[in-house]
Amino acid sequence: MRYISSLWLKLSVLALFMLIAPTAMAQEESLIPAPEQEEDIMDNVEISLITCEPHSLIYALYGHTGIRINDHATGEDILANWGIFDQKKSFFMVRFTFGLTDYRMDIETWQGFCERYNYFRCGIREQVLNLTNKEKRQIIQAIYTNYLPENRYYRYNFFYDNCTTRARDIIIENLDGKVDYNVNPNVTTPYREEIHQWNANHKWARWGNDFLLGIGSDRKTDRNQQQFLPDTLRVDFNNAVVIENGQKRKLVKEEHWATPSQYDYSDNSTWEKFFEPWALGLYLFIITIIVILLEKFKLHHRFWQYDAFLLLLSGIPGVVLFLMIFSQHPTVSLNFQILVFNPLALVFGWKIIKSLRRNEENRKMKVLAACATLGYMASFWQSFADGVVFLALVLFIRFGISLRLNKDEKE
Repeated sequence: MRYISSLWLKLSVLALFMLIAPTAMAQEESLIPAPEQEEDIMDNVEISLITCEPHSLIYALYGHTGIRINDHATGEDILANWGIFDQKKSFFMVRFTFGLTDYRMDIETWQGFCERYNYFRCGIREQVLNLTNKEKRQIIQAIYTNYLPENRYYRYNFFYDNCTTRARDIIIENLDGKVDYNVNPNVTTPYREEIHQWNANHKWARWGNDFLLGIGSDRKTDRNQQQFLPDTLRVDFNNAVVIENGQKRKLVKEEHWATPSQYDYSDNSTWEKFFEPWALGLYLFIITIIVILLEKFKLHHRFWQYDAFLLLLSGIPGVVLFLMIFSQHPTVSLNFQILVFNPLALVFGWKIIKSLRRNEENRKMKVLAACATLGYMASFWQSFADGVVFLALVLFIRFGISLRLNKDEKE
């Protein structure tokens, strides 16, 4: 996201749109135009909701939203952007995962914004809003207030407070009427299903999201909550009407492609499907059955190395899920997948391996088998990441069979 730092541009934007000055400047010459001049000035200004297509970078899989302010008389054309973040900041990924990332609102030129999305071959849709001059003025004032240094930073949350919800609120809260989206209130799709429609062709990104998201993301949502996605908001704006003093008007005057779409959204190639998460989970299940049969028919005494692999496979991701309990993201703290990806596998691991090598019974293995069973049952209430149910079955079967074999050998 490009930051416009030149002072002359920012001052010209302020002067152009007649924004309210800070309190310290209020006693000096006001930037607010005289009432009789307001209509003429705002007639030349168009305000649009901008919706960008997604592309393959992880932070752009779901698209982007901004507000364009275009003065046809002066040629000044800017975009208000709430999606600015600094990837170079120390521990960025850790802070993002734990919900400690601050985004900021910024202003950039419309041309520079388009050039960036053209680089990714992503289309940009523009919805010119059907606003009164008073509403245009109110929206511009709100954007200016939000752009003040003390207001431009905010604590980002993917579902509840992001670049799309910020743009929506700036527009909706500064209309003089009430907005009716004309949507079906019975559509209560959970957050998880909402994002699935956008990451379907990015299987491992989808797996990562589903791995971190807890049961909170499977709760029902209303339409207002679903508008965290850029294209959902775009569709709703197209259907919306503003009701003022009993009169209705369309919120969107016109919609068009500001830049054409050229992005390739084709699905993965055939060979990549063999390495999708659900497929790897199935392979693990099949391998486990083969290992158990080899041990059962005495073709091999005990594959304790395989058990060590399963303990690491389930334990290391479990540490991540344990840490997510302390995240500020409200939809990740309660995650039943921790019963499958269990950090106790690392805590108990060494003693379990020692007992397996000696063909001794170990109660800690019973604990992990019980957790895996509970995890499998929990998958009926929470949607698990692809392949995790297979892992739950593998752990339950493998640890259960190992306990049985140890018991038979003792007898």
